[in-house]
Amino acid sequence: MDALALGLMRSADIGRALAARDRAALVEAAGPVFRQMRAEQGIERMFFVAPDRQVLARVHDPRRNGDASPHAVVAESAATGIAAVGIERLSSGTVALAVSYPWVSDGRVIGILVLAVPVSRIANRLHAAAGFDLAAIDVSTGSAGSAQRTLVHASHGNLAGIVDEMLAAAATPPAAGLQTVASGLPRRSWSCADGRCRQAVALPLDEVRAGFRLSRDCSWSRLGVEPDLSTWGKGLANGHALSALLGSDSARKGAEAIYATGSFWYQAAPMAASLEVLRRIRETDYLERLEALGKRLASGL
Repeated sequence: MDALALGLMRSADIGRALAARDRAALVEAAGPVFRQMRAEQGIERMFFVAPDRQVLARVHDPRRNGDASPHAVVAESAATGIAAVGIERLSSGTVALAVSYPWVSDGRVIGILVLAVPVSRIANRLHAAAGFDLAAIDVSTGSAGSAQRTLVHASHGNLAGIVDEMLAAAATPPAAGLQTVASGLPRRSWSCADGRCRQAVALPLDEVRAGFRLSRDCSWSRLGVEPDLSTWGKGLANGHALSALLGSDSARKGAEAIYATGSFWYQAAPMAASLEVLRRIRETDYLERLEALGKRLASGL
């Protein structure tokens, strides 16, 4: 969508209308482009927002305007002055990939352009092009304060697992975010909005970035969560090229059925480095020192 947005932002007519907050001119200038984007790229939403997050014009629905945009991507762009991307639930209930772009003129932000395409459209195109299936998950808070995780889209009903990252909670305050994300994780807690998902859903966890930075074990072990699979990167070997896939007994049978090989499996240096890294993880206070230094940096900033 970056290319589409950049093309739009070259339009002098749209820029003038946005600077003047002229709703009718915005809809007139952007309307033909939006209709073409919807037909060719599946863009379902295009709207313009003022820097104070007031909706100036919904090109897809010109009758609605003047309200404050509730979308997180808009809030992020308004606060930072840079583009933002996220999964948003639209007013129609559709789950979409939304991207917001601050519109800069003469060195100042005069508005924010937002484009959104339904996840189902992206998923179907991925499946047609490469055979991949994509699932979208809605995480909401229930009446008791616990997370309710609902499968709102799966391309063809074939869901093998949910990949979740500790860093997915970065948009919320750390403690609250981690607890909210983790509280819905037991596999039996997943539900499916369309009723098509019946099998147990595995939980793989990406530890390439967060591994050993939050815990001496899996990052979510602090919250009592054990993944079925976890992926680890060169942090295992102090930067040397090394990766690992760890799994529980529930994943053993499937892993044994897969043949894998690699070009660097006989390299001694990464293996030796990893043994030393693991020793230090077990025997030193590295984690406590990391946390103390991080708190010191954060408080200093």
